[in-house]
Amino acid sequence: MSLRKTAALFAAALGIFATGTSADAAFTLEIRVDNVLVGTVTDGGAGDLSAAGDGVIIVNEAASGLVIPNFNLIIDTAISNSPGGALSILTNTINVMRTSVGASTIELLLSAQDYVSPLLANVLNSDITVNRALVGGELVEFQTWADPANALFGIGGGTTTTGPQVLNNLGLAADHADVLFNLPGPQPDSFSITNRMRITLDTNNALVLNTADSNVTPVPEPGTLGLLAMGGVGLAGARWRRKKST
Repeated sequence: MSLRKTAALFAAALGIFATGTSADAAFTLEIRVDNVLVGTVTDGGAGDLSAAGDGVIIVNEAASGLVIPNFNLIIDTAISNSPGGALSILTNTINVMRTSVGASTIELLLSAQDYVSPLLANVLNSDITVNRALVGGELVEFQTWADPANALFGIGGGTTTTGPQVLNNLGLAADHADVLFNLPGPQPDSFSITNRMRITLDTNNALVLNTADSNVTPVPEPGTLGLLAMGGVGLAGARWRRKKST
C-alpha cells in the first residue's frame, strides 16, 4: 500500500473517532436559592452579558439586572460543539459570595440541547474544582446528566448521570467522575447535557469554582480501533521502506 493511501486510511479512521457535531444548541441557566427559582438566563437573552447566540452565558448579578437573595453571583460558562472535539458544557468561573447571616444554598442548573455524537457508545465525564478547602457547613454538589430524549433540563428517567459529586469540609477540593453513556440510535441521534451545582455557604464566605465541566466523548468501536492500529502500522512501515530505499 502506498504512503498516500495509508495516510488517507489513517485520517479516515481518526475522523470517525473524533468528529462530533451539533446544531445550534439551546443553552439556558436557571438560578435557585433555597429551592426557589429566582432567575432564568438564556444564551443571548436578558441578563446574558455576552454576544447573542454565541454559545456563552456570562452573568454578573448587578450588571445582568438580577436580584439573587443571600448571594452575589458571577458566572462565565460556555458550550462546545466543535467537530473533532468533545461535546461539552465548560464553566470557566463561578464566583459566589454569601451576603447575609446564616447558611443558605444557591443552585445553578445549566442545560443545552441538540448535541450529536457520531457513535452509539460514549463516555460522560465531569470535573469540579474549588479554590480553597471547605470549612464548617460549607458544601458543594455537582451532578451531570446526559438525556437521550434531548430535553432541556432532562434529569429524569432514562438519563445517564455521573453524580452527585460532593465536596465538603473533609478536605476534598476536586473530583472527577465518568460513566458509560449509550445512545439508543440509529445515528445521528440528538441528546442534551445538564449540569447542576448546589453551593451551601455560611455567613459572608466567598467561594470560587475554578472548574465545573462536563463532556461527552465518543468511544471508538473495536473495528475503528483496529482501523486506527492498521493505519498507524501502515504509515510506520511505509516510512521505513522509503528510508531504506534512500
